[in-house]
Amino acid sequence: MPNQLQPALIGTDPGTDLLGFIVEEHAGGKFTVLVPLAPTPGVGTLQIVSREKVQKLEVPMKEALGAILNWGAGTEALLKRTKGNSQ
Repeated sequence: MPNQLQPALIGTDPGTDLLGFIVEEHAGGKFTVLVPLAPTPGVGTLQIVSREKVQKLEVPMKEALGAILNWGAGTEALLKRTKGNSQ
């Protein structure tokens, strides 16, 4: 289990992603992820998601939390900083 949560995009429907956090990576190729509610990131849903639906974001946790606390404001800048992101 990681020392802290890892920001990530969680793919849902085609063209729709959720900002979430990887809680743990399973040996079988799945992730436990927390999908927080804005603006209260400590509340949300836990989901078990297949690896192909999870894209790790290479951004500090503080910045990902900031986007959630601000109702999504700043998400575009956050995504632009992630390598390989097609957003």
